[in-house]
Amino acid sequence: MMKPVHSATHSALELPLSPADASGFPRRMLEENHIPGFLPLRPAREALPETLSYDVTGLLSLTDAAAEQKLRAEDLRRLLLYLLQALSRLPVYLLSPDGLVLDADAIYLDPQSRAPCFLYHPGQHADFSDSLSAFLHALLALTDQSEERHMVLAYRLYQESLSHPHSLD
Repeated sequence: MMKPVHSATHSALELPLSPADASGFPRRMLEENHIPGFLPLRPAREALPETLSYDVTGLLSLTDAAAEQKLRAEDLRRLLLYLLQALSRLPVYLLSPDGLVLDADAIYLDPQSRAPCFLYHPGQHADFSDSLSAFLHALLALTDQSEERHMVLAYRLYQESLSHPHSLD
């Protein structure tokens, strides 16, 4: 369960990690490298080695951003282009796409550029295709329904993920 934690100078998103995954390679890779397009994972505190803490200071969750302004076709395109770029970086760090958390509450946007940062959870072992389809389905509710082109694109993306589950392109 994701838990936002705020202080006067810092905001973080904390997630639990099983003891079996707490000292694994993916976690060390995330702690030691800032992977572009991903939320930075702060090094584990000795008192809480089974807790992941991602720095989200100054960022806005996709859910909160969509509550302020529903997603438009341009936002959907940007989101998927950034997702493709983020996915292309994972092999360089020997990480699997199955650890990518595709949830609107776990994707954070820069308030100025609206560039998304994704969350990688080293203890997650979900099928990426299923996660992508579920995420695209959830985006339908966050999409601006006042113009047909926004909804058509959101629905088409969801339909494509069902008919071609292994192809994000």
